Amino acid sequence: RGWVGELGVLAPWRGRGIATALLRRAFVAFAARGLRRVMLNVDSQNPTGAVRLYAGVGMRTVRAWDVYEKRVS
Repeated sequence: RGWVGELGVLAPWRGRGIATALLRRAFVAFAARGLRRVMLNVDSQNPTGAVRLYAGVGMRTVRAWDVYEKRVS
């Protein structure tokens, strides 16, 4: 499977289809290498609309987990 390690678009450029184009290009590149699946990680509480973006290009949630944190002094 292919893996998208990092994907980000600076705020002034969001909403122009850049992330969608980058993902679709990655899908084509992975398919050309014979990779039939593409995966990535995303913070489900991401305020930038990333989850909606990934769903919009046909991706779906296959795993979810909670991360716990505690500050110690």
